[in-house]
Amino acid sequence: MIWLIITSYFIGAFPTAYITGRLLGRPDIMTLGDGNGGSQNVARSYGLKYGLLVFIVDSLKGALVIGLASSLVGTLPAMLWAGTVCVLGHTWSVFLGFRGGRGEATAIGVLTTLIPLPMIIAGTFAVGTLIWTKSVIKTSIVLFAPLSPLCWYTGVSKQLTIYSVMLPVILGIIYLTKERQKLAGMVPHPCPETPSDDKKASNPDSF
Repeated sequence: MIWLIITSYFIGAFPTAYITGRLLGRPDIMTLGDGNGGSQNVARSYGLKYGLLVFIVDSLKGALVIGLASSLVGTLPAMLWAGTVCVLGHTWSVFLGFRGGRGEATAIGVLTTLIPLPMIIAGTFAVGTLIWTKSVIKTSIVLFAPLSPLCWYTGVSKQLTIYSVMLPVILGIIYLTKERQKLAGMVPHPCPETPSDDKKASNPDSF
């Protein structure tokens, strides 16, 4: 089990956004925009297509650890631990000085693998919300808030239903922790963004 936790952390810690910037020859993503190493900041700093690429890879990290836990250990608790640690690895990556993204994309990969039908239903409305509002926070609420009742309605197990609440709560704690660190000056202040291929939104919550 310990090997699974360690492996899940390092898979989650893989710095997709940072590596994308380096491959593009762009400035360090951690010094741009809101200073986060996630797909939203990549989309705003490098361009929407690159943000989508990072989102897909970060989501696949979550799916990968669930697949590993399922095939090599085969118990639900192992899968839940692996998914959670993967999200934490993405958020506090050893490769980025224990900084990183906020974990939404990786959590989406975890939850979509564990509870595909509720995630597809909620995800349909979430995509519409993102297109309509361009607000990541509103989209996250639309995606994660209905998961518990959707799990109940679709006959998902009690453990997974509880987890569908717990993981979004962890994401909320991560978000608040990072915002408090910024306000307290505990993280470096990012530099102004470089021009991207797509039009930036002035609202830091939007693409």
